Amino acid sequence: MEKEGNKVYFTDEKGQTTVLNILFTYDNKERNKEYVFFYSEEEPDNIIVGYLGDNGEILDIYDDEEYDELEDVLAHYEKDQEKKEG
Repeated sequence: MEKEGNKVYFTDEKGQTTVLNILFTYDNKERNKEYVFFYSEEEPDNIIVGYLGDNGEILDIYDDEEYDELEDVLAHYEKDQEKKEG
């Protein structure tokens, strides 16, 4: 996985690349991590989140507490977007 601009590129073992759009990023100073929320154009309601590794790669989240916090961050983001649109 690689992040470039507002896109995330995933290449599988067969060499096929999937491009996903970055919705927004979130910095957590306590964890010293930058999280990336992204989605595919085919399924824009399916938001995926990972964090940036030292080499710019996007890594999976395995900690439940961390994941719960990120769900709250996404909910606040969506609420803010609704206010802006409404």
